[in-house]
Amino acid sequence: MEAMATGLPIIVPNVGDMKEIAQNEITGYLIDDINNADAYAEKIIRLLRDDKLRERCAQNATELIKTYHSTSSAGDKWRNIFTKLGY
Repeated sequence: MEAMATGLPIIVPNVGDMKEIAQNEITGYLIDDINNADAYAEKIIRLLRDDKLRERCAQNATELIKTYHSTSSAGDKWRNIFTKLGY
């Protein structure tokens, strides 16, 4: 998420909740075979060779973080929780 916030596309293993933020060719890549170094290398090379794809993924990644995971977004979510609880 930190990489996305700074404007980088991501290449991450499919573990935990990574599939919620890693969308293939939208924010970067999600690697299913997490122990396959060649799979990571292939995606890195693809992003390095395709400027438009890299730029699009980087922009989408940054927007996703701003929209759903920024401090402002977190504050809004907490306000909604407290409002529902009557505070």
